[in-house]
Amino acid sequence: MKVKQRKFLIGDLEMLEKSQVFLNAFIERKALFVAKFPNLTDPFADEFQVAIDFADSLPSSDEINGEISEIVFNLKEKMAFGQRNLQILYSYVNIGWESVAKMNEFGKNKYLKARENYGKMIELLELAFNTAQESENKAVLLNVGYSQIQIDELNILANEIDAMLLQLNEMKSNRFVLTEERIMAMNNVWTFMKRLNKASKVVFVDNPAMLKLFLLYPTSHSKAKKPKKTAEEVFETA
Repeated sequence: MKVKQRKFLIGDLEMLEKSQVFLNAFIERKALFVAKFPNLTDPFADEFQVAIDFADSLPSSDEINGEISEIVFNLKEKMAFGQRNLQILYSYVNIGWESVAKMNEFGKNKYLKARENYGKMIELLELAFNTAQESENKAVLLNVGYSQIQIDELNILANEIDAMLLQLNEMKSNRFVLTEERIMAMNNVWTFMKRLNKASKVVFVDNPAMLKLFLLYPTSHSKAKKPKKTAEEVFETA
């Protein structure tokens, strides 16, 4: 899926830092700018600051991917707990019944496919919990030492994995929207900067130091190099 492109050739952080420099310098010299360009009068400065603050508040691709990675890590940890708890359950089922058919009633024949699959693990934990909750089965399990707490843990894990999987899928679905929003916000800030850059060439036509202060790039536009594509632009799925 293709995302919107940035209109500037420097990194987001550098651009935002430069935008605040532009705005602060403009405010100090507002009278000079407005004398030549009346459309830069208030609320231009306030609108510029709002644009900067909004763009800065939006999460970067690294932050979004970091949050997704954290959820994936926690999911894998819960999956490991699910695997362990099921293995313990099957040991007790084997002690209580010594029956392959009974083991499969608790889902043992589904375990290999479920151990690395979030959806199948949820289903298997729910199956194991519901089967263990049946009065006759529970009586045997409790008698051989498998506790009610362990039975309940199967259901708790199923619910936790389900909730985390839902959160993960929502974050993946929203990532493109958040990326688009951030890029549009950054481009909006850049538009304000371009207005001041163009105006400065008139206001400070004989002042090289001021012209340099309002340069969009540290070198000429033709020599500016576009930074390496970020995860936002490549938009890889986690």
